[in-house]
Amino acid sequence: MTSTPPVSRARVDGSEESTAGERTASTLTVRLFAAAAEAAGAETLHLPLEHPAALGTVLDRLPASASSGDGEQLGRVLRRCSFLVNGVRAPSNDRELAPGDQLDVLPPFAGG
Repeated sequence: MTSTPPVSRARVDGSEESTAGERTASTLTVRLFAAAAEAAGAETLHLPLEHPAALGTVLDRLPASASSGDGEQLGRVLRRCSFLVNGVRAPSNDRELAPGDQLDVLPPFAGG
């Protein structure tokens, strides 16, 4: 039986934690769509989050957490996105996120 090697992930508070990337009660699940997923290099990220944090704090740290993508591009995309926390629109960056929450990152899109 083989095991998944641990991966170093940046915590929202700026420290690092070794994790295999699985979702636990002390993580924040971030689902990225369209241009945000492309820039992050992933459609889902599981970020260590042991204590509540403001959405703005999470967004500031998110580009560094997307190690397989282009953090600079992700930062540009995030400035134009809308966000849902547990399926409900987050009206401001002051919205508190708690361990176990799900954050959806929705870039602007057009269509008819």
